[in-house]
Amino acid sequence: MRPSTSKSSMSRCLAGIAALGLVLISSVANAEWCARGVKRQPPHPLTGETCPLVGSMGGAKLAIPTEYLLGPAAYKGIDIWSAESFAKTPKHPTFSSEIDNFAIKIRQSNFKPIESASDFSDYIRSYNAVKTLPPPDNRWIHVGFGTRYYPTSAKEVAERWHEDEAHWGPYERAANVWGLAHFVSVQQPSTNIPGDQVEYFYSLADDSTFIFCRSTLMKVPPHDLLTRCEINFDVPQIKARAEVTNIRDKADLARWREIEAGVLGVAGSFIVQ
Repeated sequence: MRPSTSKSSMSRCLAGIAALGLVLISSVANAEWCARGVKRQPPHPLTGETCPLVGSMGGAKLAIPTEYLLGPAAYKGIDIWSAESFAKTPKHPTFSSEIDNFAIKIRQSNFKPIESASDFSDYIRSYNAVKTLPPPDNRWIHVGFGTRYYPTSAKEVAERWHEDEAHWGPYERAANVWGLAHFVSVQQPSTNIPGDQVEYFYSLADDSTFIFCRSTLMKVPPHDLLTRCEINFDVPQIKARAEVTNIRDKADLARWREIEAGVLGVAGSFIVQ
């Protein structure tokens, strides 16, 4: 994983899909074609879809209900940002179709997907709340799963960040917090461009969790402070690296262990035995 995780291909994928994808994925290639051995789901309350997206990741067979999906999955050898390449997406994927990466959207408080029209309204309302934080029970996280950076040493990533190749530092060691080592850029949030203050954290208990935050001031009055954080960690069940984004309240990082456990549970639910 490169030091600038926010500029990774997975992050760009999530950002682009979030901007374009404020709709449920009703155009998934295998929407109503179910692969052999896949159990149909109850019809989705908004799309009516009954077939999960299928494939394999890290040797595990996956069946991902479409209500979880943030955008189309990228199968091995397919670039979803190239129309020519994306046209080659398997029309009828099976459990032998290897997935390179995919992303989901889930409610941060209970790790549930969009299951109703009310949930969808909540998601849109939360996504559109720019200046004010949504209430804790209506915060949604986007989670990308990708094979490229698995496994990753969080301490090695932190060391590369400290070298400050991205010129967001220099960084100073802050007090440990939430069981995490903590480093903060001496730069302060400002209305300049880029005007970001960056800080990063990594787990002291293992070598998997790396957390990154950027804070800046809105360029227009009253110059509200905007913060975005992401949590990165390994998902051994599918041999992938998870990237949890859309965390807007740094205080929510106190629940990083709970968030990781919830995401791991969701990923495990996709595995077909």
